[in-house]
Amino acid sequence: MTRSIHRSRLLSHLLIPVILILLTGPLSSQDWPMAGGNPSRTCCCVIGIPQPPLRPATPSLLQISRLQVLSYSDGTLYAASSGDPNRLTAIDAGSGSILWTFDIPATTGSMNHVPAVTDELVLVSGQHATALYALHRQDGTLAWSVPIGSAYSRNAIIDGDRAYIVTDSLHCIDLTAGALLWSYASFDAQTTPAVDDDAVYVVGDRVLTAIEKLTGQEIWSIPADERSYGHVIAADDALYASDRWAVRAVSKTDGAVQWTAPFPEVRFFAQFSTGCLALSDDVLCVGIWEDTTGVGGLVALDRSSGDRIWSYFFETEGVFSPVIVGNTVYVTDYVNDALWGFRLSDGTLVFENREASYLGQPIPADGKLYVPSSGGIRVFEEGTVGVATHNPPAAAMQLDIAPNPARDAVAVTVSLRKPTPLRVSVHDLLGREIAVIANASYDAGRHVFRWNAAAGSIATVPAGIYLVTARGGDMQQTKSLLLY
Repeated sequence: MTRSIHRSRLLSHLLIPVILILLTGPLSSQDWPMAGGNPSRTCCCVIGIPQPPLRPATPSLLQISRLQVLSYSDGTLYAASSGDPNRLTAIDAGSGSILWTFDIPATTGSMNHVPAVTDELVLVSGQHATALYALHRQDGTLAWSVPIGSAYSRNAIIDGDRAYIVTDSLHCIDLTAGALLWSYASFDAQTTPAVDDDAVYVVGDRVLTAIEKLTGQEIWSIPADERSYGHVIAADDALYASDRWAVRAVSKTDGAVQWTAPFPEVRFFAQFSTGCLALSDDVLCVGIWEDTTGVGGLVALDRSSGDRIWSYFFETEGVFSPVIVGNTVYVTDYVNDALWGFRLSDGTLVFENREASYLGQPIPADGKLYVPSSGGIRVFEEGTVGVATHNPPAAAMQLDIAPNPARDAVAVTVSLRKPTPLRVSVHDLLGREIAVIANASYDAGRHVFRWNAAAGSIATVPAGIYLVTARGGDMQQTKSLLLY
């Protein structure tokens, strides 16, 4: 494996991080609601456990089909799944039994929306949805809905008796009555706000804006040359926000930039709805989906200065949102389908698992690590087995996709070690065939096939996650493709 670890400065001492109290009061790791999209969206560090080495817990796999993202609260996992329609499933985290399901009206395709949980309600939406739905936690029945449109790649932030979510505008919703209290501007960005005691902060329309959370009045705004997925964390000392080619620390009072960490090598930061940033007391971790060489990685910045502490780059593109647990940062990567753990202070690889096709941000809760995968929810706990590295022999067929994510054109590359009859096809997550890219016999070597709008394919395909499969003789490889 090609690895590049750069250390511009080593931390000589790293206290075990504590939870940043940003929203509704103290949370313990036992009550940590969810990673990405809710209170922990502005607080991505939890205390202590689980720490490597990890081992499979009991049960080690919670079955759920077409899983995309997870939430957790008070012993219950809330699994968001793609499909026609999108579906929310409540699962008992201890037994793995399904408590209830809710099919989200008018939705289809990839969901990419993290449910938000209160003491009484679960808020959920999906791709092509016409509303935000509030469900009773006990049985999944509908409490109310607010017609604000699709929340694909957008998540609700809960703050007391209000929720904040971006669709075509930033909306403030009363959770008790299910009433829309105010809406601000026209962001129409795939982004999630952050909230503190005074304001709600959001990246959209190429600005980072602070808005008075009770009235919806703008406090300040600064330019933010973001891509469609902007991420902002509201910490006690500053805002930390991703920009097009940089990460910045910004004063919450007036928007003054405290420091800028440039990323000239980055083509895309981690772009799914859970964002690219994770924050501890001392370190800000940044997930890189793809740099200019075509690989993804993880970079640790000094929280006070923005200086790089270490970086780790993978063999190929694609990194989901990182999460910090004590002195370890966990991340899953898209192509290798692996779960990784790195020591937060110096970037040392302390855990690796390739036993499943991991799909998103891990969720630490109740001393366990819940990780979305193509087979369901994989569960880990602290164990006695060290770094688990699986290095299979060189494949007789290798499938690569670029760019990924893509908007209107994709190059699918298949490398063959021997002449092979080859079929390359695209399916949605329900198994329906969308396109056939190649279907003939090919010699040994590298073959590049293009799937583009001119061929009458991508232009008519909704945004979402698709599966590209190459089959040749007894060989088969499948990789995910994100269209946006």
